[in-house]
Amino acid sequence: MNPEPSSAPDDDEQQERRWSERIGAHARLWLALGVLATGLGFLGGLHWAVGLAAHFRVQYVLAALMIGIVAALVRDTRAVVVAAALVCVNVAPVIGATFIGVGPDPDHARALSVMSINVYRDNPDAAAVQAAIREARPDVVGLIEVNARWGGALLEPLKDLYPHQKVATDESMFGLALLSRTPLRDAELIAPGGGGFPVIRARVEGQGGREVTILLVHPPPPIMPSLARAHEAQLDALPEVVRGAGERVVLMGDLNATPWSHPFQALLSGSGLRDSRVGVGIHTTWPAAAPIAGLPLDHVLVKGLEVVARRIGPDVGSDHLPVLVELGW
Repeated sequence: MNPEPSSAPDDDEQQERRWSERIGAHARLWLALGVLATGLGFLGGLHWAVGLAAHFRVQYVLAALMIGIVAALVRDTRAVVVAAALVCVNVAPVIGATFIGVGPDPDHARALSVMSINVYRDNPDAAAVQAAIREARPDVVGLIEVNARWGGALLEPLKDLYPHQKVATDESMFGLALLSRTPLRDAELIAPGGGGFPVIRARVEGQGGREVTILLVHPPPPIMPSLARAHEAQLDALPEVVRGAGERVVLMGDLNATPWSHPFQALLSGSGLRDSRVGVGIHTTWPAAAPIAGLPLDHVLVKGLEVVARRIGPDVGSDHLPVLVELGW
């Protein structure tokens, strides 16, 4: 008597099919959320909360790539196509804002070098910040989130290199300090857009005797209605400040905005500034512990100057990484 054929292989195939369908369903759900977030990011001019979605385009790309690989493994063709489309739609504005354009040119005559550091108010490692500044020795240093403690821990010890300082300490997150190796002319605090968030404006003399206006800024993060309004107001007001600042301008600091976001692009188009990272890459700065998947929130924008070199500085114990830019005529 012949034994009946076993049904075990059929059971295994059915179980595998069920798992594939379950995984595919989860992949399609996450992709649907990615499509929603991506679409909202393009509507950043409508509302601050919608605009937050635009900042995470690199993260959408990484997530879509991983989901697309999973979808390919379970042979979910439609999910693979959607994942590929998400990658393309999110990569385009990132590349347009950071890679396409004239990059640094080392052949320009040297004008001055600048360094912007969000030191993080509660960072206990002032020695690491000082060491990074002394190693880089830029002509001008902009420090963000400077409270009274940083005066004795950093500003005083640096007076041998940077005797010219304009300081506006604050016990919240919005204290500023501008340090220079050469005299700061007409250094003052201004508050474009109101809201009590200061900007330091000063003029320095670059190589060859030509003056450059420096603007050190730190608008608040747009994470709640009041802060979002103040963030928008300051970024909306900055173009007028830049246009009245002379032929050569450097605007630097933690803008709490990515290069492909609506407020940032509006700042560039309204002021004539250009991003020093163009032609270089994304150069993420926050969070310092995860730069590959982070956000480029710290910026050096220029007008009337050429970018000679740009790099990201070392970890100084802050949640942000420093930005160093060499500028030329």
